[in-house]
Amino acid sequence: MEQRPPHSADLRKYRFDESNRIYFITKRVAQGNRVDLAQAPVAGLIVQTLFWLLENQRIWLLGFVVMPDHLHLVLAPRAPHELHTVTQNLFSYTARQINTHLRRQGALWAEEYYEHLLASREKVQPCLDYIYLNPVRKKLVAQAADWPFSSLRPEYHERLSWRWLQGLEP
Repeated sequence: MEQRPPHSADLRKYRFDESNRIYFITKRVAQGNRVDLAQAPVAGLIVQTLFWLLENQRIWLLGFVVMPDHLHLVLAPRAPHELHTVTQNLFSYTARQINTHLRRQGALWAEEYYEHLLASREKVQPCLDYIYLNPVRKKLVAQAADWPFSSLRPEYHERLSWRWLQGLEP
């Protein structure tokens, strides 16, 4: 019988996965991968893809931060889509686009990702605070608002799904 690594992608296989539920997600670059996600063109591809998913009614997007070696997201798959489909689309598409842009091949993202189902809407703000402070904790910027690859930036705020979170959109 084949033994699986402790953080295999199959760990997600039987987890709860429902549309319109809010998840906090962390995805890392593949081990040994030297791609810097925080290069402007690379981060831009990730951000564009997130907003494409939002505009095409695949997700409700509440927050993100692109770090040099990982990505944090707070989102909800929008019905009829489920988390596993949305994340597969997001990570496979961004991997292809980034690899093409950087003229490289091979795995970009680690196979597994961390996700945590937020039990209530009140749990959203503490998660957003955590991800927004990530660049400060890593000493990349002095203030969270200075990090260019974060939904904390004013240019992204109006595009986020706040009305949905407040129950004003179905």
